[in-house]
Parts: sequence; structure tokens; C-alpha cells
Amino acid sequence: MNRSVLACVTCMLMVLPVGCAPVLKAPIGNEGEPKAADQLDHGYAILIGLLSDEAKVSEILAIKSCSPETADIIKAISKAAQDGMERIESLASAKPAISPESTGLPLLETDTRNRIANQQTVLLLMAMGSFEVRVLLTQDKACGYASALCESLASSDPNQERSREMKDLAATFADLGNRVYQRFSVVKSQTKDAS
Repeated sequence: MNRSVLACVTCMLMVLPVGCAPVLKAPIGNEGEPKAADQLDHGYAILIGLLSDEAKVSEILAIKSCSPETADIIKAISKAAQDGMERIESLASAKPAISPESTGLPLLETDTRNRIANQQTVLLLMAMGSFEVRVLLTQDKACGYASALCESLASSDPNQERSREMKDLAATFADLGNRVYQRFSVVKSQTKDAS
């Protein structure tokens, strides 16, 4: 490797950590004590809302068709979401107990999220030849968000068992996201070839 390439790589490695957004690396609050229990509750409420939506995503296959490979991934996402909700529910009363009743999001943020969800639903239902591409794109975003949110909860939840469950769920959705991305690459390639 020549010196200019080595210098460039070294600079990139030095700059990358500085340019990254901060992430939670410990339980919320000082010395492991929750600073505000509702912060954890809100995080779980957001996750449960997402998992609830994802648990129903396979229902679209009753009215829209796609390849068996994509359908299998969509069904796997729905199952993982359902399993994740059940795991959270079974551990909700463990100390410190969580009460995921409210997301804590401002009304405008909730409204914005609902509008985006409604737009995506309409686009999926109205999609003809592009349905498979659209559903894979929506699931790529959903899996990425679910994985990142689970990682945040794993880092901030002082309950060891829930934290482990969130790490596992983060890994599950990261894996599903990889499957979605790989399938998207194949579908996109097939679409180009058919043009």
C-alpha cells in the first residue's frame, strides 16, 4: 500500500468516530438509576407500536402478490415482530417495571408518523408491477429502525434480562434487514433485465 493511500485511510479512521452521532452506552440516569422511568417506557411504547405494525405486514400478501422468496421474508418479519411483542409483554413487570402506554412523542411527531404510514399503505396497495420493490423498501427501513431502537433499549434498560432480549431482537431485525436488502438487490436486478 503506498504512503498516500495509507495516509488517506488513517485520516478517514480518525475522522469517522468524530463525525458519528452520539448513542446511548449505559442505562439511563446516574449510576444505573433511571433518571426518568418514563424515558424507558416511551422507548418500549414506540417499539411495541412498530412491532404491532410489522406483525400485520404479512396480511398484505392476502391481496397483493410477490415472489415466494419475498413472501417468506415478509412472513418472517411478521413472526419476529409478534414474538418480540410477546417477549416484551412477558418481561414488562420485571424490575424496573415498564409501562409502555405512551410514546411521549409530541402530537405533531405522532401525526407526521401516521401520515407517513398512511401514505406508505396507499402506495403499497396501489402498486402494480412495483409492489415487490416497494414492500422491500418499506421493510428495509422498518427492520433498520427496529434493530436500532432495540439496541438503544438494550443499552439503556437496567434490567439485564430485558436488555439481553433487546440485543437478541436487534440482531434478529438486523438479520431480517440483511435478507430484505439482498432480496431487493435481486428484484432490482431482475427489474432492470426485464426492461
